[in-house]
Amino acid sequence: MSQPTPPYFLWNSREHYFDCVDASSAAEAGRVSRAALVTEYDSQCMIYDSAGMAWGFHFVGRKEKFSLLDRLLAEVYNPVREFPVSYSQLRSYAFAELQGAYLDAVDHDDDILTQFVESDELTKRIQQCSNFKELLETWQWMETDKD
Repeated sequence: MSQPTPPYFLWNSREHYFDCVDASSAAEAGRVSRAALVTEYDSQCMIYDSAGMAWGFHFVGRKEKFSLLDRLLAEVYNPVREFPVSYSQLRSYAFAELQGAYLDAVDHDDDILTQFVESDELTKRIQQCSNFKELLETWQWMETDKD
């Protein structure tokens, strides 16, 4: 089965969620909450790898339609289960697309990405990046600046 090689960036356009996935967190990709299944989280995500490839994924075995009861239960009872993950290569991407996703996440951030760094400083650093490696270094700077 073909899949992206970590580290890679995960972008959820609906939730403006952006994350860097390393080898250890990639191993946890199949652990899925009921809420993620009900909201079809996987259908809104894009993975950007270091080779310039954009990937999609879906949780194998996820119901296609959820009842109102399923949706309500996900709000109250939200267990995590294992689901196989199927990846698909979608297309090559331009670096500006990945950079734009990161900037959008910072613009819509609810004090997660910018909890320990200033939004303006992070935005400036992202804008100065010109390739995946530099963007990864910016992510690592942001993560280490928490200490």
